[in-house]
Order: sequence, then C-alpha cells, then structure tokens
Amino acid sequence: MRKIWSNVDVDLKLLTSAIQDFFEKKGFLTAVESSSCGFVIKAEASDVYDINGGVLVSVNGGSDSLIVSFIFDKEGDVVFSPLMLSFFGGGLYFIRKLKSDEKRVLLEREFWRFIDDVLPRVSRSH
Repeated sequence: MRKIWSNVDVDLKLLTSAIQDFFEKKGFLTAVESSSCGFVIKAEASDVYDINGGVLVSVNGGSDSLIVSFIFDKEGDVVFSPLMLSFFGGGLYFIRKLKSDEKRVLLEREFWRFIDDVLPRVSRSH
C-alpha cells in the first residue's frame, strides 16, 4: 500500500528512524538504505510476527509532500493450491500461510496507525 500526503514538511531522517524503531520493537531485524529522494527500510525475521518474507518501507518526499510505501517482500513464498497440498500432507503449510497472511494484515494496520501518530512529531512545522 502507498499513501501520499500533500502540504506536509517532515524530517525524513526522523521519520525513518521512528519507522526503524517501530519494527525493531516488534522483533524485526532492520536495515536502512538511502535512495535518491528518501530512504528504504528493510525489516525481516520477527519473533512476534511469524510472517513469510519481510517488509520493505520506502519514505520519499520533498519540502511539501510525503510518500510512504509499505510492501511485503514475499521472496521464497511458494504458492500451491489447497487441493495439491492435501495430497502431499501440506495442509499444515496451508494453515501456516493463512496465519501468516492474517499477521501481515495486522502488521500493516498497526504500521499505518503508527504513521498517523508519528507524523505530527516529525513535522518541521511542529
């Protein structure tokens, strides 16, 4: 998911640091990379959120706009039909995948609530 804010001036470094802290408090291993107009936060392997893959968050903006993208990195996520899985005893894998998908939805909701809460604190007009 991607959200765009207009007429906002935020400190991208502060926002990126806050996002990194958000994921680290949830047990993710994080890394931050600079991009041409912002930052990319990579979060992987949480003890709290047992999800397949990791999360990529990009934070871009200028003096009057902000774009935040939240993307699940599903690398290594193999897709099988439920029928095929039942032939090979993969029902447990299918159930685990469903639970992982539920946790992904929960994590994304928490993330966007966090962003709404943190934006006023990282605003330059604060």
